Amino acid sequence: DNAELEKQLDQNIELMKRLEIEKKVEQTIEKMDRLAEEQKQLAEESSKTKGKDEALQQKQQELNERFKQLEKDLKQIQKDYKELDPSTDFKIPEQLQQQIEQHQQEAQQSLQKGKNKDAGSKQQQAAEEMEQMSEAIAEAQLDAEQEDMAEDAEQVRQLLKNLVRLSFNQEELISDVNAVYIQDPRYQTIIARQNRIKADFAAVEDSLRSMARRQIQVASAITKEVGEVNSNVGKSLSGLLNMNQSFYGNSKNSAAARSMQYSMTSLNNLALVLAESLDKMQDQMRQNSQKKKNGQCKNKGNSQCNNPGSGKPSAKSMKQMQQELNKQMEALKKQLDKQGKQGSRHQLGQGQQMSEEFAKMAAQQEMIRRMMQEYGQEMKSASGGDPKLAREIDQLMRQMEQTETDLVNRTITQQTLQRQQQIMTRLLQHEKAEMEREKEERRESHEAGDLYSQPSPAELEKYNKQLQPSTDQLRTVPPTLQPYYREKVNDYFYR
Repeated sequence: DNAELEKQLDQNIELMKRLEIEKKVEQTIEKMDRLAEEQKQLAEESSKTKGKDEALQQKQQELNERFKQLEKDLKQIQKDYKELDPSTDFKIPEQLQQQIEQHQQEAQQSLQKGKNKDAGSKQQQAAEEMEQMSEAIAEAQLDAEQEDMAEDAEQVRQLLKNLVRLSFNQEELISDVNAVYIQDPRYQTIIARQNRIKADFAAVEDSLRSMARRQIQVASAITKEVGEVNSNVGKSLSGLLNMNQSFYGNSKNSAAARSMQYSMTSLNNLALVLAESLDKMQDQMRQNSQKKKNGQCKNKGNSQCNNPGSGKPSAKSMKQMQQELNKQMEALKKQLDKQGKQGSRHQLGQGQQMSEEFAKMAAQQEMIRRMMQEYGQEMKSASGGDPKLAREIDQLMRQMEQTETDLVNRTITQQTLQRQQQIMTRLLQHEKAEMEREKEERRESHEAGDLYSQPSPAELEKYNKQLQPSTDQLRTVPPTLQPYYREKVNDYFYR
């Protein structure tokens, strides 16, 4: 319905805001590194030059202005982090900023007086401080990420407790529904208890959606399972109330029990998703703490401080976002069909709510297109300017831009949806190519990094024979295990 679509759009917009801010931070770090390098080069030039030099003064003035622009960019990033829901504290190293400004100004003054050696010394200091500031920005982003993950981890723990409790309550109620006839007075209590489960889940839902806005890896799964719980809890209540009549007195409400079973399954799925997410967050926090301890906070091509939602755009992440947007557009079109809007063009009315939904979807498509633009630049550079690849990416971006135009005009046509499918097909192709590249890189890395001596076949066979009896005893998997847990057990023995 409209309310669910609105929540999904808000969630996706919030995720994209986070990705955009993280990308700005990385770009700012790269600009600061380049500025530090240029300031170093200018320090060398100044030290070698005698007397006043207008060119040196002009270059220093340009570097001063570029640093001031970076300061403005950092202020904007700090503001953007504050405006997130929930907000994030991004700390700017202000003392370093002031020192860099001071040394740049002193270098400028020395150049104007012809004291180039003094200017070179101040320029060198400014360059070193810029390098420190670049590292400090990366560390500030890491600290913000660690703080967010610590809050998320605590929230996940509480959510897990609530979901498990709700699942147990729903399971108990299923048993009671299957045992109680409708004429039994306890049937009225069952209706009240199911209403209580609905109210309790509504309180949990807010926290789940907040988590989905911050954790891109689990956002799609949370959204899907939350929708399933709400749908099936609603169906079970409708079923209970519809049969709450005297002529059904000698019957049992098996239909309501089925809906409850589905809702319990989704509650269990949510708990499983969050439990795995918590494990990953804890691992990530440990890794980040170690990297900070080792002074490796900056991303230098190998993503040393991996942020779950950060990094350069990938075909996989863009495909996931595009897939979610396509589903929302299809759902909106179905709503229009239900309203009796027939014909080749499907336009929304002037309602403020629908206009906002279209605007959010247009913003979402624009964000994906900008990610594709950055991704395309990297791919073109890596391929040495392959003209075929360049044409494919440009065509894909034009298709996205056409969709933005349709959404801005509050219009969805069959042609729009067909275009969205074409976009998905192209993104799938890029994802497949990306996976092949990663596979090839891992293969080469494995071949190059095989530095340890391998046991001989005879030694390996002897070891396996010694291990076999105990492994066989442990490997027996009860056939009653659910597929997920059976797979986990098998992974343990065969990995």
